[in-house]
Amino acid sequence: MTLPDPWDAAAAGYRWQEPLERRSLGTMLAVLAPREDEVVLDLGSGVGHVPRLLGRGAGSRTVALERSPRMLAAGSFAGALPLRADVTSLPLPDGSVDVVTAAWVLHVLDEAQRALAVAEVARVLRPGGRLGVVVPGVPRTRAQVLLRSVARAAATARGLGAFAVPHELPALLTDHGLQVRHHSRTGGGYLADVVVCTRAADVTQRSAGPGAATTPGPQP
Repeated sequence: MTLPDPWDAAAAGYRWQEPLERRSLGTMLAVLAPREDEVVLDLGSGVGHVPRLLGRGAGSRTVALERSPRMLAAGSFAGALPLRADVTSLPLPDGSVDVVTAAWVLHVLDEAQRALAVAEVARVLRPGGRLGVVVPGVPRTRAQVLLRSVARAAATARGLGAFAVPHELPALLTDHGLQVRHHSRTGGGYLADVVVCTRAADVTQRSAGPGAATTPGPQP
């Protein structure tokens, strides 16, 4: 028996979050600046917030990857190709993607899952490719702490994942040859940290997922 994905229940009303995510997503995409000829992979695409903001249209080289079938069914992906898969096991060849976006997804994974996801990103990105990440910012005011506590309690009650600030993320990115070149904080909606990285050209691939190719990555 296949158990239902807990995110399926969130699909119907998920679009109401788009205005709260828009500033952080817009900042990430402005820094990434994907070209029309580049392959873009959006991880945890949900109902398509990133593809719609990207606005590349029909025939674009954008893949909207999402685990929840109801999210995919409820979504609108602005010409991107919807693909049902898990972020910890990407069904794509090594070095096949120019830009990866991981917006509002890494924080719902536990630490082990996050490590697998980052390893998979490093595997599928071409040398010199870019990764954009949006995660919750560390709350600094009493109101921010209260709102974050409420959000975490609601996520936990619905089985939606860890919903925690991934403090180990900078070291994890560096360990996989993803060099941070932009880090900013946005408000005007959800409090967020926006990080953009470039994949080094001399990283040995470390993926253990079934999507991984058997050919080793570039060697130093």
